[in-house]
Amino acid sequence: MNYKLLETFAILAKTRNVTKTAEKLYLSQSTVSYRLKALEDELGVILVERDRGFKEIQLTDHGEEFMKIAIDWENINEKIKYFSTGSFRKTLTIGVVDSVNNYLFSEVYKNILQNQTNIQLTVKTQHTTEIYEQVSNRIIDVGFVLHDNPMPQIKTHEILKEEMVLVTRNTFTSLQIEPFQLDPNNQIFLNWGDQYMKW
Repeated sequence: MNYKLLETFAILAKTRNVTKTAEKLYLSQSTVSYRLKALEDELGVILVERDRGFKEIQLTDHGEEFMKIAIDWENINEKIKYFSTGSFRKTLTIGVVDSVNNYLFSEVYKNILQNQTNIQLTVKTQHTTEIYEQVSNRIIDVGFVLHDNPMPQIKTHEILKEEMVLVTRNTFTSLQIEPFQLDPNNQIFLNWGDQYMKW
């Protein structure tokens, strides 16, 4: 099988966008489409649902399954590249929500880079749902998210719990505040987990 077909599909499966895939590979969109069709012909299955006018692509069930194989291939190809250069470095890819990344993890990264010289560290800032999806699809090794979202084959551990505090200039007559008392025009929405979402 032509490795360029696998590479193109692996990137397309991550970006879910033909234009972005073409930009990452420095190809034309028609070349990306041609490679995808060639891969589908070789496998004898349809990998991508094609809807004219939509930039975002959807994977078929076969596409979702083959994405795992393409990502495995990509990881093996990366190891071969490091093997051939003699660097023998292990890779660690971490997905982190932006707020955690900015305020809590800079010292962790420094520690890894200073004390674990045989590790190539990659950090991706993403939304919680993207991190779950990418851990599930083995695109990233570990993720740090804002709330628990039980999924098959993914283990989660709570490592930090923060209390939410409301600060306001307004005076309320009781300690308990009802949602109708808050002006929605002034809201800043943050998804701080299930309890917050229920409230």
